[in-house]
Parts: sequence; structure tokens; C-alpha cells
Amino acid sequence: MKKILYTFTHMLLGLFTLIACTNPVEDINLALSSNLFSQTIVIQAVDASGQENLLGSNTLEVEVLDPNDYIYNQLGEKDFSMEAGFLTLFVDPNVDMEEINFKVKISGENYLTTIVPVQVTSGQTMKSVKVNIVNIDPAKTAEGVSVEIGDYSLSNSITTEEISVKAESDDTSSDAATTVSIPSGTTFRDKDGQSIQGGTVQAQVVNFDTTDPEALAMFPGNLKAVDIKNEDGSEEEAVLYSAGFTSIDMFVGGTEVKEFTKDIDVTISIDESVVSPNTGMPFKVGDEIPVWTSEEGEGWERHATGTVESVDGKLAVVFKTNHLSWYTLAYAKSSCKYGYVKMVNTGDDAHKKVWISIQDTLTGEYIVDDIAAIGAKGLSSFGYGSTTWKITVYSGQNKNTDVLFESFVPVACTPVTIDLTEQMKEAHEPDVVIDVKGYCGSTLIVPSGPLFMQDPSNDNEWKLMGYVENGKIDLYGVTVGETYTFGVIINGSINEMNITLDSKEIIYDDYVIDDEVCNELPI
Repeated sequence: MKKILYTFTHMLLGLFTLIACTNPVEDINLALSSNLFSQTIVIQAVDASGQENLLGSNTLEVEVLDPNDYIYNQLGEKDFSMEAGFLTLFVDPNVDMEEINFKVKISGENYLTTIVPVQVTSGQTMKSVKVNIVNIDPAKTAEGVSVEIGDYSLSNSITTEEISVKAESDDTSSDAATTVSIPSGTTFRDKDGQSIQGGTVQAQVVNFDTTDPEALAMFPGNLKAVDIKNEDGSEEEAVLYSAGFTSIDMFVGGTEVKEFTKDIDVTISIDESVVSPNTGMPFKVGDEIPVWTSEEGEGWERHATGTVESVDGKLAVVFKTNHLSWYTLAYAKSSCKYGYVKMVNTGDDAHKKVWISIQDTLTGEYIVDDIAAIGAKGLSSFGYGSTTWKITVYSGQNKNTDVLFESFVPVACTPVTIDLTEQMKEAHEPDVVIDVKGYCGSTLIVPSGPLFMQDPSNDNEWKLMGYVENGKIDLYGVTVGETYTFGVIINGSINEMNITLDSKEIIYDDYVIDDEVCNELPI
């Protein structure tokens, strides 16, 4: 058992070691606990074509966008990185705010840039966010995503003939496609409006089939309420119901194209099975639908009004533009960006942690799908849109346990409170309890931090098991006697170790930590 305890403690002490010199917590007594940050955020990037594409520390680049005054890495610095698709962020413990809002920009070679809005409320000790990212490697695209990339010659940086680029589905039963046509005599401009010089233009068109759930889930903003700007310039929060969307990028001489000297034509097809929210019937020739544009998926602005027509025997909308970005054909429905549910447990078992799922019934997206403790102060959860949520609370810390509570809850823009005190009394005991505290001489060390495990039932993909709080974590979905690969993210890298769980309770409150480890700590 001591070998297990040493391994587990050594791994978690990595969190303590790195947090020890953080700027926002420099005045806290570090000799007692590594739980210096009171709020932790774990963002997981999901590549629908395979999580193995995200292995390594250089696959994706991340940037925490302003305002980010209160967000740090484990070193208390502003240097952020992802490992195997995971990003761990921490909130300055000195912050006293009801909510903190910021954005994370995720990019990478062969990936479309994605901007993720994040909100953390004062009652959340741990928040996990999953975001779908778009792999544009033609050999690795997800179902419903079509990519066309081509290089086209220029003369004196000008097109000498019309260039047509079409991304269409390989599925013959789908009409999903986007075609971009650049007229002859066009020159290209950068973000500052300056002409770009080069002998070749590379055009990249990505089309998404809205009849495919996997592709639809990649819609910027995940088909939830976002900030929009209407044709008259007014702004509001709304849900966009997309009938088709695309991302268009071009480069000349390695410089990104943003504008053209001549308008280009964009044709987005609409599958004949797609139903118009306005009529409740499939789209037909003559129907009108708004066209929206978005810079890297960060909010949407009304671009034009499109009319459905027949193009090569298929329904489509053709519109003109002189700039590049995301485009979608969509109707907007006023909503609110954040709806709230507060779940309360006032019983004696308020410390128990269970698996909670909150699903948006409109989009099928999971707003919360995680382990959480519901205490007397409540667990505040939120998501996009004023709609109906399906809330499921399980009796243990995974979905294989019994359902304690399930209900469809209409969520408005004001908080909805659910009392789960009676249901939580039936919560299951964990499969394994780990409770480890150690000493360096006379100094008590208590490790804390997010704990991950490779899931043997899902191709060993990393899965969040929960948060080690003051040295303790309850594990569900594991078997005594089995060996598992656990990991913690330390400064952007996963520190992993194999641990055999040889007992239902691994409890050790006076473990003497190895001198080699103690010498690394600032005590």
C-alpha cells in the first residue's frame, strides 16, 4: 500500500510544487495545502474524428482573451498550453465577484480557429467545458464535414480567370455543399486593407452538413444563444437555427486574405430534408432566409437576406461578399445567453459527490456532464438559451449508477431552484476512496487538483475523474485489484502513473513523504 500512496502523493505533489510560487497566492501559507486556487476550470477540446489526433503538447495553441485579469495557469502566470486536448485554468482566489466571463481562443495546424466563451459563477469550485473543434485535414475530417483546399495561379497578384472552389459531401444522399467563385481581375487584401502580393492563392472551403448531428455540433457557439447584430445595427442575444454553414479562408504568399477588390459569390446548398423553423415545412424555392457572418465564430452579424433558388437541380442560397469569415443561413430567435439552475442539498450528506447531466433539449448539447457536490449553498449551473433542460442526477460518480432525479425543467433567464435533499440521501458509496495526507518533517502536506484517468472502455482516452480536494477523492467506475493509468496536468503536460487499487479504502493520514520530494517544496 505504501508504494501506491507514494505514487499517488508524488503525482499530486506536482500540483503543489508548481502552484507554490504563484503570483496571486504569494501571501498564502503554502506549508499546509496545495489547494491554493478555490476555482478550477478544465477545458477539453474534442476532435470528432479521433482524440488521438490531439496527443502531444504542441497540437493546439491556446490564448486566454481579455478580460482575463483573474485567470492564471498553475504557476500563477499567463502562459497557457494544452496537453492531449486539455487546458487547466485557475481563478485568482482573491477575486470576489458573482461571475467571471472570459474567452479562450483555440487554434492549430489543420484546425479551424475556435473561440470559447467561459463563465464561472462564485459557487463553482470546479468547472469543465467541452468544445468541438474542426479538423480540416481531408484524411481526418469528421462525419458531415467536407473540405476542399486548392492552389490557384495569379498573374501580378491578380486572378486572370474565374476561380471556383467547391466543398461537397461524399455522401450521395446529402445535398450539403458550399461553392466559392472568385471573378477574373480580382486582387486580394489583408486585414488592414492592403493589397497582398503573390503568385498563388490558396483557397480553403469547409462545408458542414446540418442534417448530420456530428457536423451540426461544430456550429460556432454550438447552436446556443450568442450575441448577434441585426441588419438595422441593433444588438441582442439570440439562438441561430442554421440551415447550412461554412468557413472560408484564403492565403496569398502566406498572408491571410480578408477582403477582395471585387465581390465573390458564395453558394450554400440546403438539403431537401431541412425544415424551415418559420413554416414548419421543408425549404422551397422562393423562401427567404437571413445570411449571417462571424469572425472566427465570435458572435454573428447580419450580412444579407438570401432567397432559396434551384442551382444545378438542388436548393441553395447564393449571396455576394467582399470579405472572408464564417457564414450561415439561419433564422434568429431572441433568447438569453445564460439560463441558470441552482440545485440545493440541505441534508447531512451535502459532501457527497454525484454525476450530474444537464442537457439542452433544443440542441442535444450537454451543458453539464460532470461530477459535482451539491451542498447547502447549492450548485449553480448554467447554459445558453432560454429553453428546456433535461436534468439527470445519478446516485454515484458515473452514469452506470441509479438515477436519483430526472426532470425536464423550463429554464428562463432567471434562476430556477431544485431541492435535491431527499434524493441525495440515496447516493451510492464510491467504489474506492483515496484519502492521502503526508508530512515533510513536521509540515503537513495536503495535495489538491483535478485527476484524470485513461478510460479502458473508450480507447484509453483521458477522462476527468474529479477533483482531489484536500487529499481526498471518491472514485466510481473502478474495480479493486485493477491497475489504472491516472494523470494530472502540470504546466500543460500530463504527468501519468500506473496505480493498482488494491483496497476499497486507501487512507493514510500520516504518510512520510520521501526526502527527494520534500526537497522540491518551498517549505
